[in-house]
Amino acid sequence: MNLFSKNLRCLAICSLGGLFFAATQAHAQLMPAPSPKQIVEQKIGVTTFKLDYSRPSVKERVIFGDLVPYDTFWRTGANQSTKFSFNNDIRINDTKVPAGEYALYTFPGKKKWAVVLSSQLQLPGQDEYDESKEGIRFEVEPHRLNDQVESFTIGFDQLRNAKAIMFLDWDYTRVAFEITLNTKKHQLANIETLLNSGRELNARQYATIGNVWYENEIKLEKAAKMLSKAVEKRPEAFWWMNHEARIHAKIGNKEKAIKLAEKSIELAKANERGDFGYIERNEELIASLK
Repeated sequence: MNLFSKNLRCLAICSLGGLFFAATQAHAQLMPAPSPKQIVEQKIGVTTFKLDYSRPSVKERVIFGDLVPYDTFWRTGANQSTKFSFNNDIRINDTKVPAGEYALYTFPGKKKWAVVLSSQLQLPGQDEYDESKEGIRFEVEPHRLNDQVESFTIGFDQLRNAKAIMFLDWDYTRVAFEITLNTKKHQLANIETLLNSGRELNARQYATIGNVWYENEIKLEKAAKMLSKAVEKRPEAFWWMNHEARIHAKIGNKEKAIKLAEKSIELAKANERGDFGYIERNEELIASLK
């Protein structure tokens, strides 16, 4: 066989392979998944949570106690293991859980569910579950929902800066537990990292740092300077000027606070888009200082 014939044969084989791959892909796209994949990303405080799971549906079946037997291991979803990750340490039931990626597994029961975060991210078969890789296991009491949830749902509710409720809903059953975070610690650590980075900060970063210190009642003198730098970069930002005034009021610099509040009112009145309530806030601050 000459070189031309070899190249022609190779081209034909590659073309057929490409057609087969394209056909397979087209077939895969035409076939809807019985348990569609869902990715959830949720910010709680300064911590980012991510869920990657599949959502089976009831489809007029009996779920818990039948399709999902009681007191046995459940993949908690369908297809691949449910992945649950977060970029800061958290607490569940007062137990510290280090930042990272885990598989979320459960053992549903009539009166109690065992919830597990495991380092066993891949689970080829249900019988291959390895208890030695459990990072945390805790019990939760299931509750009956008034309305049926057709497709299995995992999510977050009652969001606060330092806590939230994570829930698993399917059919008429809800399993929920509280996650708590040391948001203050993470905020302050992030600030130190930013300040030590050597980068020039923008107005919003200066303002955010100052407000975090103020809200936590620490480094108030430095907090006032951070807001001052924010206003230097954005002279029209009467809202940040109000924040700076409040910090000065907090540390006893009444004259400085009043002067800033009056300037903030002047800028707020001149703003074509409105004052966003800052005229009233400044007036209340001034009145409290006189």
